[in-house]
Amino acid sequence: MFFSIIRLAAGALAMELFIIGLVFGLMAMRMFMRMFRRSEAPVVVVHWPERRSASPGCLRFFVVLGLLAGGFIISSHFWPAQADQQSLGATMRPATPSPLVGAMVAHTPTLTTPREGAEEKNRTGLALFAGGDYAAAEVWFQAAISADPSYYEPYNNLAFCLYERGDIERAIGLWHTALQLDPGSPDAHAGLATALWMVGQHHEAQQSYQRALELQPLYGNADWMAQARYWSPKILADSQPLRGRLVL
Repeated sequence: MFFSIIRLAAGALAMELFIIGLVFGLMAMRMFMRMFRRSEAPVVVVHWPERRSASPGCLRFFVVLGLLAGGFIISSHFWPAQADQQSLGATMRPATPSPLVGAMVAHTPTLTTPREGAEEKNRTGLALFAGGDYAAAEVWFQAAISADPSYYEPYNNLAFCLYERGDIERAIGLWHTALQLDPGSPDAHAGLATALWMVGQHHEAQQSYQRALELQPLYGNADWMAQARYWSPKILADSQPLRGRLVL
């Protein structure tokens, strides 16, 4: 604010000097025009009354002073001083957000986390798996793994898909990965036990299925496994020897 007052005062003074210089400049031009006309007129002796006028040097001084003052006014108008810009910035206040912008932000849908995206893809895969479309379910389980590699369920479900399609070795690898992520998954233990039994690793298979029964005794009930865990008739039949040996 202080710099703005100083600038206004300087501008007013410069304007006055500019006007004074302009007036004296016009007076000088008028005098020069009279002298020019007098030199072209016929020689007539006329006794002009003596008049005191400003000297040419004085007139030039005021003309130059007026031009400088005019230049100062123009420069101060088009190129504001840095101090004035700072004072202007100090007095500015942040604009109030528009209600429309606030409403748009409030209604912007929140982005899902990787785990939420993986869970949604896993649910889609489970629905396809329950309907017997193992190839389509496999795609969704792989997408869930890509969305969140630390989520164990799609590994377990993808292993069941591969088992149904006859790729038992890859299914065993996926069940091992699922159990590394969640050692307390009875479904993964039971699935791994069935696959190990089918490749001849009977001792390891019995240990794994025993662990599944410890975590969830209902894995001794084939009907529950079919309804609650979507075990197919194929894998239920393959796991029957384990249930017959371990379930009393």
